[in-house]
Amino acid sequence: MSKSILVIGGTGQQGSALASELLRRGHKVHIFTREPSSPVPQELSGRGAIIHAGNLDDINVLRSAAQNVDGVFLVLRALGSEVFHATNVIQAAKEAGVIHMVYTSVARTGDHENFPRWRKDYPLADYWLNKALIEDRIRSAGFVHWTIMQPAFFVQNFDKPYTDYMFPGLTDKKELVVAYKPHTRLDLIHLTDIARLCADAFDLPSKYSGKTIPLAAESLTIDEIVQILSNSSHGPIKAKYRTAEEAQKLEDEGDLIIASQIWQRDVGYGVDLQELKQYDDAHLITFAETVARGGLKW
Repeated sequence: MSKSILVIGGTGQQGSALASELLRRGHKVHIFTREPSSPVPQELSGRGAIIHAGNLDDINVLRSAAQNVDGVFLVLRALGSEVFHATNVIQAAKEAGVIHMVYTSVARTGDHENFPRWRKDYPLADYWLNKALIEDRIRSAGFVHWTIMQPAFFVQNFDKPYTDYMFPGLTDKKELVVAYKPHTRLDLIHLTDIARLCADAFDLPSKYSGKTIPLAAESLTIDEIVQILSNSSHGPIKAKYRTAEEAQKLEDEGDLIIASQIWQRDVGYGVDLQELKQYDDAHLITFAETVARGGLKW
């Protein structure tokens, strides 16, 4: 049965992928965006999406956009206003009578107090605390159905332009420089699979309602990732591991990418790949498949 879904963040990586998948399935899609004339909403509009121009600071615009929709998809950038924006969306959706809220958070959200060295001034502490707070507010808001997806590390982080920020030197110097250890495993998920699973949540609420689901297709070491890249047109690639002392110095200097890599090294996403199969046993896209299909544009 066709549903009407409002996609908050519909011009970003996750939101645009979901909007495209929902349109493919025959749903009525509403896109909430600050930039309605930009290429992504224009392309989605050409396929039938309804565009709502507005800012998440303005709850009245959100109230209008949420009228007569069955579900809301929420993804937010990790900014200082993240909790405020989430609260506005939740309130507007509740007032409009929205039945189903689907939110994409991040794997390990809510488990922060178990992280080694956790403290009030933990690197990226606000990132984890804000995600956990938003999850809790969605669970307690009183929606008939809610679903929280917790993706791990995006495969697309190895694609331009993201990889030049996440892994400087990979595309130009052919070096993958990381603060991981050789045995560190990185849980990976493709945006297409996130979109498909979120669309499934709207299509099958009896299966996904009230669930918090970590998402990953596989868990690879950096050496395995380098081998896959080296066996493609991107190679040869060399892995370079920072010493613990070097990585700690960079974290102390405020390097958030290194801080996130230290977290992945010491904690990690820890997705149970088998547990996901109870919800979805379809094939999930692997890193090797992405590379082989030309999915990395560099």
